Amino acid sequence: MSGSVKYTWIKPPSLKELLENVGYLGKGHVRDGFLKEALRPEIERGDELAEKINRQNFPLQPVNEAELLAAEFAALEDEQDLEEFEQDLRDAVFRGFQSDNDEPLQRFRALPEPWRTQIIRRGGGATKVPLEDLVFSLAPEPERKSAVSRKHDRWVSVQALRPLAEYLVYVDEQLAYVDPVACHLFSSSDDELLAIAERVAQCAQARHIHSIENGGAGVHGRERSPQAIRRALRRRISAAVVHASGLLKLVGGEETKNGAKYVDHWTRDRWRDRVVKTENWLKNKVLTNEEKPGLALPMLEVAAGKRKTRASMWYAIVLGIRDCVRRSNEFRKRRAAELEARGELEMARELLEENLVPIFPTGTLPPEWHPNPRYGENAYDPTKTPREAVAELNKRWGRARALMRDQGVYFLGVRTVEPHEDGSPHMHLMLYVRARKVAEACRIIALQWPATTEDEATARKAGNYEGPAMKIKIWQDRSGQDAADPASYVMHYVMKSIDYDGETHPDVLAATTDGERQKAARQGARAVAWASTMNIRRISLVGFPQGTIGRWEAFFRELQSDGRNPCPHTRAILFAMRKKRWAEALLLIGAFEKKEHRQGIKSKRIQPIRKIRLNVWGDEVKETIGYYSGVTGEVMVEKKKVKWEIKDADKVEKD
Repeated sequence: MSGSVKYTWIKPPSLKELLENVGYLGKGHVRDGFLKEALRPEIERGDELAEKINRQNFPLQPVNEAELLAAEFAALEDEQDLEEFEQDLRDAVFRGFQSDNDEPLQRFRALPEPWRTQIIRRGGGATKVPLEDLVFSLAPEPERKSAVSRKHDRWVSVQALRPLAEYLVYVDEQLAYVDPVACHLFSSSDDELLAIAERVAQCAQARHIHSIENGGAGVHGRERSPQAIRRALRRRISAAVVHASGLLKLVGGEETKNGAKYVDHWTRDRWRDRVVKTENWLKNKVLTNEEKPGLALPMLEVAAGKRKTRASMWYAIVLGIRDCVRRSNEFRKRRAAELEARGELEMARELLEENLVPIFPTGTLPPEWHPNPRYGENAYDPTKTPREAVAELNKRWGRARALMRDQGVYFLGVRTVEPHEDGSPHMHLMLYVRARKVAEACRIIALQWPATTEDEATARKAGNYEGPAMKIKIWQDRSGQDAADPASYVMHYVMKSIDYDGETHPDVLAATTDGERQKAARQGARAVAWASTMNIRRISLVGFPQGTIGRWEAFFRELQSDGRNPCPHTRAILFAMRKKRWAEALLLIGAFEKKEHRQGIKSKRIQPIRKIRLNVWGDEVKETIGYYSGVTGEVMVEKKKVKWEIKDADKVEKD
């Protein structure tokens, strides 16, 4: 840009003129510095002075940075040069966060203040220790050529900090395994992240302009949106926070009894601040209906009701699965008794082997995925990130699921994902499997979590699938005895993934005198904070047709509508839900239908009604707006026109 500005050269004063007008020059180092400045080439000082005067007299007008970048893109013809240029631009955005020098503790400086305090205390230091002194204590001892200098005196005074500094250097080395950009953005505010996102968006906008001018498709709007980029940065930071907290031993370990579980305190507080911020926003909002002028529902109550509805939905689904299995098994038992009475023992035995038996697998990742285990030796691989741990867990379960289907093992149930105390994920399953296939299902599942010791391998061959990596409990039918319900096992984990009122709402916690209830609420909140930070779906159905949850929610919403639904099938579903006959409701919505393909036609009785719409980025997406009967073609449920609107409570009161 400077090449387009005219320079005005002004002859600087000569050295003689300077020395005549200046008296005492001071001490040696002052005089040397002054003379060094005075002896600079005149043309160099003249250009500097001219540049300064030009900036004062001819200020540059603000320019569109994206247009300038696009002009630079236009000068590049080779595709590889374009990619390298864009990468250089992106690197320049984070240049301030990725230092090329080898200064010790550069990563430690960027950590949140609570983390730094906790780590310094663990290393034996006081809370307030200047980082500059810690860095200076690592410097080599200066050579004493003359009298002790002031700098040498400082080096002597901070030598007591050297052990602590060396410990922090080790901490800094551990952080090298964490995403470097995210690590240096841990403590950044939303405004700072937005400023970075805007700079990255400008780079994408320049590439977009260049692509359009050359007949290309351009850059997707999501890559040019500062808000979308900021959300991506937040997700990136969240993943790095969990990784760093595990590496720095801020979560889990032997001190977990009094320490942090699942997530560190700082991350838990950040999550709670977001929840409180959302609640404060909801306090000033109400939900109004254009057809009911006097109705205004507080959004805070609506949000709380949604959480309760979600918990009730999962409770109803789990009970419905249990009741369907019970009815199926009882029917087979009655039929087997009739066959035995007629002397057909073989057929009776085969029929009983078709009964569904619940098994409860618990899958845990090997030791190299646990950053700070409470028991045993730490064998953690620092290159394995928490997100990779979740992907590994899903991959193993996906392989087991595919193998079971290939081997003809029918299964259905519920899967939940929970954190260990050190934040490493593990899963719990409640699967209903046919009795004759239980051993095969256990073998296939355990195959994805191989035995780690010879004793465990021997136990697994004997049918006892207990071990550090995979534990499978097989339900024993104790009819007539006081036995726990299979549904209660999974509901324990379901409710933990949803109910966290004790931590989010201090008033509720303060009013609770039950110590166990308070403890469970706090730990449940930490688990929810972990899932929110990791962006994990904690509960899901397995073995059911795709869209089962969506169909359940659609028909449940229809219960709240006014008027009588004309479809008989829909009325039957709504009647079952209203009477809390959850098993009938699941059967009627097609939750237990198998994916059979006969001449290319699916056997689903309920089909979705979809339409194409444009999202905020202009992309075409499919949206489910209702369901119709695959048998009669009649519309069963259809999304109604939105009549509700969120408004400010103050404006509604004035109106």
